[in-house]
Amino acid sequence: MSISNNTLNNFILRGNLYFVNIVDGGGSKQDGLRPCLIVSNNANNRHSTVLEVVYITSKMTKVKLPTHVPISGHGLTKPSLVLCEQISTVNRYQLCRYLGHLTEEEMEPIDAALGVSIDLHNMETRYHALKTELEQSYVRDLEVLSITPTPNGTLDIAMKLPHQEKIYHKFVKGDLLKCQPLL
Repeated sequence: MSISNNTLNNFILRGNLYFVNIVDGGGSKQDGLRPCLIVSNNANNRHSTVLEVVYITSKMTKVKLPTHVPISGHGLTKPSLVLCEQISTVNRYQLCRYLGHLTEEEMEPIDAALGVSIDLHNMETRYHALKTELEQSYVRDLEVLSITPTPNGTLDIAMKLPHQEKIYHKFVKGDLLKCQPLL
């Protein structure tokens, strides 16, 4: 039995644990009920019909990976592992039973493991290095406001020059010579 629509819209939060009904999991995903942790942001959780989750297993004998985070309590009957390499999208109506909620502090190792899984920390490091390089060498008083990856593999860089409005540039594959104004 799934959770009512009203309950879903009001209470699905990042850090909540649920049993989710997996149908035709395929690959290494098991079918049937299994625990999961909601990792999508709360704005998505409130308005979208789909959620990002990571699965939880009680098989503590799995190979130790930097994407595995031990967890216990919170409605789980056995010590378990959060498998942060198994990021999946599920329909909110697949959620069956609320188990518990992790605090922000308890989510910190989950966030770190998710960062390892999708190489987020390496991306942040590269973006910071790029921002520093642009601010120091491209234009003396340039302020880089944001660096955003695009689906086609380029970076959109929002920059501000002194006494001017924002200027948007598309940065292509790390080559400063290919900076092209979007405006």
